[in-house]
This record gives sequence, C-alpha cells and structure tokens, in this order.
Amino acid sequence: MTAAYGKPYIYDIEIFGILAKAMIDTGSVISIVPMGLLKRAQREGADLDKSVTVMNSTDNRPIFDASGNAMSFLKLIAANVRIQEAQWARVQLHVQDSPETLVLIGANALKALGIDVTLTRRGAINDESIASDTAAKVAKRCIIPPGAARTLLLSCQTKEGEQIFNSSDERIASGVCRISDNVASVSVRNRGSEPWVIREGEPIGEWSADNWYDPRTRDIPGDMLELNRAGELRQDKDFKPVIEAVEANRQIEVQIPRSRRSVRTDISTIDYRCPGAYELGEQSTPCHSVVQWSKIVDNPPLPDLMFKSIFELARAVTILRQTHVPAEWRAATIVDQSYITLSASSLGFAISFFRANCLHLAAYCRQSLVSSSSSERLPHPPRHTEDPFELASLVAEAQQWSYAHPWKQGLWRELPILKTLILLPSGFQEHVQNISSARQVAYAYTTPKEIRAEWLAGEWSAVILFSSTYYAPVLSWQPIWERIMGAVAR
Repeated sequence: MTAAYGKPYIYDIEIFGILAKAMIDTGSVISIVPMGLLKRAQREGADLDKSVTVMNSTDNRPIFDASGNAMSFLKLIAANVRIQEAQWARVQLHVQDSPETLVLIGANALKALGIDVTLTRRGAINDESIASDTAAKVAKRCIIPPGAARTLLLSCQTKEGEQIFNSSDERIASGVCRISDNVASVSVRNRGSEPWVIREGEPIGEWSADNWYDPRTRDIPGDMLELNRAGELRQDKDFKPVIEAVEANRQIEVQIPRSRRSVRTDISTIDYRCPGAYELGEQSTPCHSVVQWSKIVDNPPLPDLMFKSIFELARAVTILRQTHVPAEWRAATIVDQSYITLSASSLGFAISFFRANCLHLAAYCRQSLVSSSSSERLPHPPRHTEDPFELASLVAEAQQWSYAHPWKQGLWRELPILKTLILLPSGFQEHVQNISSARQVAYAYTTPKEIRAEWLAGEWSAVILFSSTYYAPVLSWQPIWERIMGAVAR
C-alpha cells in the first residue's frame, strides 16, 4: 500500500548561470519561473541580457491551475536550462510575480531536458511487512471516561525525530508527532457517553515521513502548479531593474487578475507556510516558527499541537480566549476545522510570533515597509468565497497591533479574554451591573434604537441578544442587526 501523500520531485537546476531548485510537474503544460529567482540571479551578477530572450507570444489563451483558477504572468521568456547534469535545452518559461525561487518544469520541456515518464511492472509486494513497519499501535492501555481527555502513547519504528500520524479512527485526530525512544504521544478526548478502552497493541493508524497536509482541514486546496496563485501584480521599485534588464526597457502591460485568494505559498497572506529554512546564497539558516504552542501560550489544551501558519495559530488563540466556549469544549473546538473564527488582536499576536521566528516573513515585512507606502499595498485577499469576516480590514488592524506589540516571551499575558456581550430586554436595567462580570458585559434596552454603537465596539467572544418585550417595526431592526453582525464578524 502506498503512503497517503507523495513527495514532490525536486532537483537541482542550472539556469541564468546560477544553481537553483526545480520541481517536475507532469500535470502542468507550461513551465514557470518566479520573479524571485530572476531577482536573485541579478543580485548574483547574472547577465540577463545575454541569458534571457523575451518571447513575443501571440497566444493569449487563458491559463488555469489545477483548481480551475485563472493564472496571470508577467512575460514569456526563453533560457538555457539543465537539470541534474542531464542535457541542456532552450526552454520557454512563463514569468510569475512571486518572491519564491522554485522553478516549475512542465510537460512543454520534459522531453527536451531528457526527462521521461516510464511505466514499470515489479514483483508483488508483501503488504503485511510494509504495514508492520508503518503501523501506529497503542504502546500502553488507556481508559478514557466520558468527556475526559487523556494522552495516548503510540509505538513507532523510528527511534527519534518527527513523523506524521495518519489516524484510522475518526475519534483521533491526525497530525505531526514528536518521537522519543520509539514512542510518541497524542491527545485524545472521549466525546461519547461511555468509557473508552484503548488496548495495548491496538493499531489505530499509520506513520509517514511525508509532508503534512491535513485532508480534513477547511483550507484552500493547493496543487503542484500553484507556485503562487495569481495575485494583483505590484509595480514596486524593487524589481523594476529586473524588468528593464529582461525586456530592454520595454513597458509591460500587466493584467489585473479577476480573483486572488490567501494561500500557503503566498508570503503576503496569513496562510503562508514557512519552508523551514532560509536560503542565503549557498547557506541555509533554519527558521523556528513551528513549535509546540505550549511554548507560546500558557496552559493550552492539546499542548503538543504545532501550527504552521499565522491563520492556524491565530484561530487557536482566539478560541482559547473565548468566554462563551466552556473550557472542557475548547480542545474539541480547536480540532474542529469547520469552526472558523478570528479576532484582530489574536491575529496580531500570531503575526508578531511568526515575524520574529520566520526569516522569510521578517525579510518580507521589512521589504514591504521600506519599499511601499501604505497607499500602495494591496488589501489582504479572502481565504474563501464565504469568509465569516472582512479579512482585509481584520488583517490591517492586526498588523497595527503586531507592530505595537513586538514579540517577546510572555506576550500572551497581554491578551485579555474576549468577553461575552449580553443585550437584555426592558425590565433588567437595574440588574445589568449584577449580571456583568469579568467574563461578560450586560446592557438593557427597550427599543432597537436604544442599542448604542459604542456597546458593540471592540472585540467580543459572542453577542447574546434577548428579544425586546416591546413591538418594533422590522425596518427599525435592520441597522441594529448590521451592527451586531459587524461586531460578530470582527
């Protein structure tokens, strides 16, 4: 049996007179070079005038990625390319506005570069021997009472390191586990009404060394063609010299794409995932943004969880600060990927942490502040077509919070809990002070127009509205509902 997820085919490539990395994608009909590699080649002294030819393409057919989203490119160029000391070839590549340096080699160049796809038939494979090496089995018997959480110990063939645990039990979440002395731990909660007995030696999943992509997460799907999904193209001064060198001072006609989404390959979005190390010439410096979140916040549920993007950490921190979610439900709410929520300060907290621990984000943020004024920056794109909040405004507010609160150990303690707002009907005016507490704030109203805008200002865990005891026309509720929904969306 194969692994659930395969590894990309990434090889060394010689292009523009420098060494880089390329990914082979037989499903792509075009080859793509990101602008980040052109900028790197220019910094390293490459003569782009000699090594690059700008093609005058008359083919204006639209290009779509594997998810059906339209892609946009700056230019079509040709350059000499060689992969893994194979044969040289003059390859046509589409230039994409992306800070990355990974080249995508598609079907248009495979044969010319000496790359063949072959089908081979091999002898039968013993599935039982493979399963015994990859099976994740319970290392110690565990009994979990109803509603309780326990740490479950799993055995693994790997002695030390990290492995991906792919659960075969819907009650146990998959994820990345740290292994020590052939044993790893996962947090498990019994959501049933009866005790749950997990026996020693019981297989509950498989181990894998592949990259982690949770198939149940409600996330934007990525694909191999997507180096950087089409975004609104910048015309900042940072890469103008590159454009001039490539096309001999000819002006580019940039088409603004119809849509843009927050994706894990776009460093300007909150879904960006750090590749783990920053490439500086021929040197590689590790980033330290993926750590157990118990090292970031105090006493969290599921302390071994690790979050790989700003969004993932901000969502978990928002849930942890909510007051309308019972403490015993927080772990279940965090692992429920269909529950999407964010607050501006939680998002700013996550941005501060990742900017301090990911060199890619630190370099990008510095470059953005130096090269672009606030009026030139593009608004943050949505994650989905039905986001439960205005993400562009939320990210802008979070950025301000993050710069006002640079990362430090213990920054979590500067985040207050998110209180619950309770709007009570007439008759409770004298009791709102008794109902209000450190976890909730109460106000009383008679008619909709008495619900003040300042009551709804700020960040709230939830808004609980009790119907008025007095009749009010439907239209008089419209502006109030807009304010309430705006407060919830924040």
